[in-house]
Amino acid sequence: MKKLFPSAWFGGLAIIFLLNFSKISHGLSFEMFASSLPTVLMGIAGYFIMKKVLSPIIDEVYFSNDTLIFINKNKELRVPLCDIKEVKYLEEKPINRVTVSLKEESDFGKEITFLCPAISKNKEIAEVLNRIIKNIG
Repeated sequence: MKKLFPSAWFGGLAIIFLLNFSKISHGLSFEMFASSLPTVLMGIAGYFIMKKVLSPIIDEVYFSNDTLIFINKNKELRVPLCDIKEVKYLEEKPINRVTVSLKEESDFGKEITFLCPAISKNKEIAEVLNRIIKNIG
């Protein structure tokens, strides 16, 4: 999701941009530049929106014994369950957002966010989240 959506977005914009340029028959014109402007603006706006929305999301999350393992951009962070202060679960379809608040600052920040499938479809995720919640309480 974190890599697929930007690839699809910018790939689609590139196709539209190239199709616009393929219509040139008599050199560059003002109309060609004017019709390309919305595509360029959509690319710029899409970049900043995706940077704000997708950059805080961790690439991979694993659970091992009493530790959550976060991997982001080839960096690994191991967080024992006792270091977790709070878990927020935002249910959206088809992918849900989980934010883990830590007691202390880490290399990935004090809050770590990742995406996961729906709890109703994946009992392992529900079990891990329940273990974290029990450990907090």
